[in-house]
Amino acid sequence: MTSWVMHFIHDRNYANDPAYNINEGEETPFFPFQEDQPPSRFEQWEWADNDYGLEPDADAFSVLLKIISDGHIRSGWSFRNDRPTIYGPRSACCFTEMPLYGLIEYAKQRSKEYVGAYAIGLLKQEFFAAGGRPVIYGLSGPHKEISKPLPSPPHYLWPRKLDPSCGISEREQYRYVAMNLDSKRPIDWSHEREWRWADSDGACSCPGLPLWLKGELVEFSQTMIVVPSDREAHRILDLLKELHDAGSHNYGHEYRRKTLLGTHIVSLEQLASISPTIDAANLRLEDLPSSSLKTFEQPEATPELIAKVKSALAEAHTAAEAAVDSFLLTARYVEGGKFVADGCGWADLVIYDSQSSVVSALIALGETTIIGGVGYRVSDFGRHGRRKDQALSVAEAGVEAAKHVMEKRFPDVGFGVRTMWD
Repeated sequence: MTSWVMHFIHDRNYANDPAYNINEGEETPFFPFQEDQPPSRFEQWEWADNDYGLEPDADAFSVLLKIISDGHIRSGWSFRNDRPTIYGPRSACCFTEMPLYGLIEYAKQRSKEYVGAYAIGLLKQEFFAAGGRPVIYGLSGPHKEISKPLPSPPHYLWPRKLDPSCGISEREQYRYVAMNLDSKRPIDWSHEREWRWADSDGACSCPGLPLWLKGELVEFSQTMIVVPSDREAHRILDLLKELHDAGSHNYGHEYRRKTLLGTHIVSLEQLASISPTIDAANLRLEDLPSSSLKTFEQPEATPELIAKVKSALAEAHTAAEAAVDSFLLTARYVEGGKFVADGCGWADLVIYDSQSSVVSALIALGETTIIGGVGYRVSDFGRHGRRKDQALSVAEAGVEAAKHVMEKRFPDVGFGVRTMWD
């Protein structure tokens, strides 16, 4: 047995998304996460999804990145053929206690059903303390439901409930999984060794299981994230570092830094090189060599590097100022030469390599603004344009010049220009 439970990350399938179908292609308002949910309970998360939502057919990696940014796993009803497979009045998050090898093989077998080799792992003991429980496979007596269809189209059979004669209270029905070993119509999911979690007491501020959110009653000391490739592992490590440094998201939810620090990444690409002496058929997360478990780096900036970054910033600001002046000499103007013929907007220099020691130097110098979900803004090069004209193209000219200087001084670090209309 393993001491971990794993949550699969799926490709999105909008055919099984009740909110998408009810809202005719829109994801908000949310489909209720509980039967008696007050309309405004998760309003903050609806606002966030309007700006930071996913495509209806987003791939599993995109879903994983959003889970991390949101700090929680969204609970759901697991709709199939227009009806939920989660019973009772509250939605749930599904996990499995399959060993790592079994999880990978299972993902391969169900690859056509939007199941991929992406997963989030939690310690079973902590998951149980948070309210997670093993599912209940089948009933001692006949299966009988008291579900009713929704009054407005599409007429989903929701919430789906068992009759009291089945012997499972509404509070525990989220754990129920139908089972029938009759050869005529077999239903058997017991090989999944499934566990589930539901916010039975309505205690969480988010619509799901909080993993990295601060101020929740549910807390985890460690999490494990499984991805197929080293490239994806590095991208997640950068995101974890960004959220740790920021401390909160652009939409206000705060992160529990201790859990971010305790998050380990496992790349299946790297595991392919594990010694053949390991019993792969029974491989568990706890059996993995420490070298295969990655956490984000927090490099220290040496005094020499800090001085070098400070010098580079000074050079970049000089270049940005000169580039703005040069751009204004040849720009097209309107209203009698008062304004540049362009819409108003903002431009910023950003750095993508959150684990770089250059980021550490920028933090030490107070020359970066970190916003969770947005990233690291380097100094304020856009001000050279804003001082002289509000046009986006003016600010962009200065930031592009600053980017050229920084890339020349630090060729191994990824810089970019982020723009936004006002």
